[in-house]
Amino acid sequence: MQQDGDDHQRGRADEGDGGDRGPVRRGHVRILLRERVQVRTLPPGAHIQGIITHGGEATNIIPDHTEARFGLRALTTSALTELVNQVTTAAHGIAAATATTVEVDQVREPYAHFRPNDVLSGRFDEHIAKHGITMTPPDPGVFLGSSDIGNVSVSVPAIHPFLAIMDSTGSAATAKT
Repeated sequence: MQQDGDDHQRGRADEGDGGDRGPVRRGHVRILLRERVQVRTLPPGAHIQGIITHGGEATNIIPDHTEARFGLRALTTSALTELVNQVTTAAHGIAAATATTVEVDQVREPYAHFRPNDVLSGRFDEHIAKHGITMTPPDPGVFLGSSDIGNVSVSVPAIHPFLAIMDSTGSAATAKT
């Protein structure tokens, strides 16, 4: 997502648009998007994650160009499509409200939601149990991993078992792993 407008020194909102348009370009795009999309209700299991990849060069100058990258996740392909539409609509609404422009690009094809094959999963569970490992499903509401295995499962039967490689206090999504 890229946003463009005139650069201004930070000023008073009552003395032109430098003060009131600034928050969007100073890195609050993510917060505004979250608030605007959540008002419309995030689908269950949906997540929005983002980083500001270009936010300006000085703390006292509102940049004329910013960029941010967002990752959107949802439980199903249709829920993801809806979430992308919500975020895109929110971004354009924020740009209009701040007299800026926004460009929203999709950088890769989205992951399809995973379609497990119960027969293969059952066979896997039987075989791994012979080695003393008991498979259990993830806790409800816990969404593990992000992978293109969903895209594979659309075409061929697939499984996506999760095997613990650390105790329950560890996390696979940290700089230490």
